[in-house]
Amino acid sequence: MDYAVGNAPVVFMPLGTYADPGVFGTTTQTYSLGAPANNQPQNVWIRIVAPAASTGTSGSRDTFDLDNFVMNYAGAVPPVVPLGIRNDGKNAVLSWNDSACGLQAASAVGGSFSNLSGATSPFTNAPDAPAKFFRLVR
Repeated sequence: MDYAVGNAPVVFMPLGTYADPGVFGTTTQTYSLGAPANNQPQNVWIRIVAPAASTGTSGSRDTFDLDNFVMNYAGAVPPVVPLGIRNDGKNAVLSWNDSACGLQAASAVGGSFSNLSGATSPFTNAPDAPAKFFRLVR
């Protein structure tokens, strides 16, 4: 197993090898991509390659299959943006300190949240407005 980074890679880096046991069966392998594959805006390629010529008299190779293929990754965790809530005497006032965040509201905790178009910090929710649950999104 090899990998490479780029739109049309020429050089591949090895991930690991598999020694042929000479019998039919399954084998579980786990490989980790190297640091050059981290945070890539380009394609990351994974290939299966036989680095040596076939042996024996038949000129054939074993068959190879990938099953239950899983890729795990961890993305960058954005910083937490606190949502401040205060009462100004009659209104609920929500405030946050990141202009990249948008405010969403729903009528129930498990309800469908929708964007509050034009909502900026501080946002005032009047007491006569329908009950709402709020969240910030990036």
